[in-house]
Amino acid sequence: MKKILFLFDVSTDIVGGAQESMKLIINNLSDRYDFYLISPLSQQINSNHIVLNGFEHFILRKLKTRKVIRLIREILKQIKAINPDIIHVQMPSTMIIISLMKLLKLLPKQIKVLYTDRGVLDKYGKLTRFFIRRSGRRNLFDKIICTTNYNKQLYLKNNIVKNNKITVISNTAGEHFEKYSDYNRKKVRESRNIPSGTVVFGFAGRNSIDKNWDLALNITREIDKIYSDYRINLAIGTNGTNENYNDTIDLINKFEEIVGKKNVIASIDLSLKEMEFFYYLNDIFILTSKKESFGRTAIEAMALMNVVFGTKVDGLKEVVHFNEYLYQDHIEFSIKLKSLKNIDDEKEKFYKRYSQNYSLGRYINNHIKLYSSR
Repeated sequence: MKKILFLFDVSTDIVGGAQESMKLIINNLSDRYDFYLISPLSQQINSNHIVLNGFEHFILRKLKTRKVIRLIREILKQIKAINPDIIHVQMPSTMIIISLMKLLKLLPKQIKVLYTDRGVLDKYGKLTRFFIRRSGRRNLFDKIICTTNYNKQLYLKNNIVKNNKITVISNTAGEHFEKYSDYNRKKVRESRNIPSGTVVFGFAGRNSIDKNWDLALNITREIDKIYSDYRINLAIGTNGTNENYNDTIDLINKFEEIVGKKNVIASIDLSLKEMEFFYYLNDIFILTSKKESFGRTAIEAMALMNVVFGTKVDGLKEVVHFNEYLYQDHIEFSIKLKSLKNIDDEKEKFYKRYSQNYSLGRYINNHIKLYSSR
């Protein structure tokens, strides 16, 4: 079987797009390929997971020069020991490390290199953009994979890579969200004493500037003007510090001041399994992001029969797709919410979009094609 090696900038214990995507690929394709991993300090995922315990992370800008050199030597040593057929990188620092190895001709020529760009090309820092341009124009990557056509077009527009060297594989929501159940939805809503006619609006994301919680508060004020029987459902993630946790409690209190404590359902730092229940509560899910390379929560919500509104930013525009659910500010959101007539029909429309474009089966099949063609 082909050997495929994943590299990570940060711990595989962290819930993130690259980590979760890697786990889905390994869980579904281990009968076809031998998967190996190299990561900083983490819990081992399998016996082929090499953990470099001397490093808490591989983020180059946070490491001194001497430690960067030691890291590159250690990763190269492990690559030569594994002798993979394919190296698949999905994060900026390990992308730079592999690019350097290719530029310096340190990697065996037969190893193919794939780079999945999970961000947005023009949102990276100068160093990352430099190495993406250099690697693309020198054909150091056998294939660049973007998660949206929006990002792919940025590569082509900037003449970084030829069209035959770049493709799009969209994210998927994952196994927790793959099988929708009316029965589960009914039971989850009953557990929260939500009557069938009550409309539940969901907001989810980390408590950070980019998620724009001020906009979420303004939108909640607009919802309060339009609906009388509703709930606000919050799933807020923290960065693990006491300060951020306390800020999150203050944020929840602000929602309660607008609509009343009885109309707010609030959760902090939910697991993926718990997020499944979060989406089952919702009728409408709202993203308020200032920037969003893809918007995985959008497709998680679609998969569990939520109508999805999203800001007109980056790849999120492409994922939400329907213009009547894209907005710039709380005023435009209010106008478009008032135009929403039959919520159940619109839920079906979004569920169909998920099934046709972002299902787990489609995601796995696209990776089989990707790996088989190398």
